[in-house]
Amino acid sequence: MTELSPGQVEDMRSLQRICSSHGADLVIIGAIAYQAFIDDRYRHTQDIDVAVALDLEDFSNLRQDLLAAGWRQAGNLEHRWRGPADSLIDLLPAGKSLLAAKVINWPAGGMTMSLVGFDHVFRDSIQKELAPGLYVKIVPPCILILLKVVAYMEDRQRRFKDLIDIRNLLLRYELDNDVRRFSDAVFAASLPDIEYAGAFLMGQDVAALCTREEADLVRAFVRDVSDPNSPPHSDYGRATNTIEIGEEPVRWQELESFEKGLMFRPSDSS
Repeated sequence: MTELSPGQVEDMRSLQRICSSHGADLVIIGAIAYQAFIDDRYRHTQDIDVAVALDLEDFSNLRQDLLAAGWRQAGNLEHRWRGPADSLIDLLPAGKSLLAAKVINWPAGGMTMSLVGFDHVFRDSIQKELAPGLYVKIVPPCILILLKVVAYMEDRQRRFKDLIDIRNLLLRYELDNDVRRFSDAVFAASLPDIEYAGAFLMGQDVAALCTREEADLVRAFVRDVSDPNSPPHSDYGRATNTIEIGEEPVRWQELESFEKGLMFRPSDSS
């Protein structure tokens, strides 16, 4: 589970204070969110990804306060920052106007980032204590996997690591929730084995939160990855950062169980 370094804790406290002074909500996304919910000793990250509920014009004011507080931009990337304690933190503005546009067009560098799925980030995040007295909102796994699907579909060449996280989320989802894993819905789905219950439940939960646009994107991801003639199929097949995940048949049964969850309706278990 998540263990922030002392420097990361210090910088997150600083960021919270500055965002609070602007009345801006912040939510952790990315690998730290993964670690907050999934017990995976193989997953490591050096940075913290944070969505901030500000539009670009207000984000520029936040930027000035960050600089005044000892923060500095890391390299030429407008979203990448170093905190006073030298933590690497990516800040993504996601105010109302940006959420409506579903995209960030960074003014200086011209970089474009999708915000598809980010409506759920602020509405459905969960507060967790990441260090003594440090309470931070974090996206749950079903939102995180949606964001990773979006990221992969928009930039397949650079987002191979998202496939690794997607696989591990399907493998480990709801591992400790026997009530859900042995529910009527799981048995009605006729999965190859109960070990695929997590992938099926993830499909259910993603389907429940998705808009039509988001659902279409997730289905397109499953379709592309399942196609033996597509590069995504090959990429997904080798997407692993742990020897605990099984061989080729397990990969596709996980994905098939996820797709069953996406298509499942409550009446199917009655």
